[in-house]
Amino acid sequence: MHEGFFTTSDNVRLHYMTVGEGEPVVLLSGFSLPCTCWEQNVEELAHHYRVCAFDYRAHGQSEAPGYGYQIERLTKDFAEFVDFLGLETFSVIGHSMGNTLVWDYLSLYGGARVKKFVQVDQAPCMVADPSWGEEDRRRWLGLVHDRDMFDFGDFGKLFDDPTPANAGLKVILHNHFARDWRREVERVDVPTLIVMGGKSHNAEPLLWEWLRQAIKGSEFATIGADEGGSHDLYSENSEKFNALVLDFLGR
Repeated sequence: MHEGFFTTSDNVRLHYMTVGEGEPVVLLSGFSLPCTCWEQNVEELAHHYRVCAFDYRAHGQSEAPGYGYQIERLTKDFAEFVDFLGLETFSVIGHSMGNTLVWDYLSLYGGARVKKFVQVDQAPCMVADPSWGEEDRRRWLGLVHDRDMFDFGDFGKLFDDPTPANAGLKVILHNHFARDWRREVERVDVPTLIVMGGKSHNAEPLLWEWLRQAIKGSEFATIGADEGGSHDLYSENSEKFNALVLDFLGR
C-alpha cells in the first residue's frame, strides 16, 4: 500500500492511499468516514485492480480549512485526485454521500473517463419537499425524512466539540441533506450497479424501483436484512459485497 498527500487547487492538503495494480477503481466514502472505512474490501479488490481512495477535507487525515465544504468543491477534489494520479479512465464505488460526488462529477465533467459505477445505498433526496405526499416521500427519500438533519443517529455528537473539522463537517452535512439529486441521477449514463441494504434506512421498495428506472440499463442487487444489509453493508457483509462488485466490474 502507498499512502501520501496531494494539494488541491485551493491549497488544501488531502490524504490518499493506493494499493494493487491494474485498472483503477476509486472508492468514495460516506459522510464523516475516512477512506480506511473500506478496509474490509480493499484487500480483495486489490487482487484484481488498483484501488484508490482519499479522505475528503475535514475527514480522516486530511486538512480541515475554513472553507470549501460544498458538495461541488468535494467533487472538484475528487476530479483533482484522479488527475493527480493520472487516471485516464477509472471505475468508481460510492457509498452514501460518496454517490453525490459521482452524480455531480458526471453532471459537471461527463462520463467519458468513468468505465463503471457502483452506487451503494443512497437516495436522491434527504429532506422532503412540503408538497410531496407520503408515496413521494417514500419514493425519493427512503426513511430518513422525519429526522432532524443535525440529530441523525450519532451525527449530532460530531458538533458538540467545535473543532475546525467538526465545523466543516456540519457545513457538509447541511449541504448534503439540502440537495435534490433526482435530475442528476436520471442523467447517469455509465454502466451502473445499484446495491441497497435490506435493513438500511433506504430499505424502501418504491425508492429501489425508482432508482432502477431512473438509471437506464442499471443492474440492481440487495444484501438482505438477514445478511447484514444495513446502510454500511459494504463492511457488514463484505464477502457478498465484494463478490457482487468483482462480478460487475469484471464483465
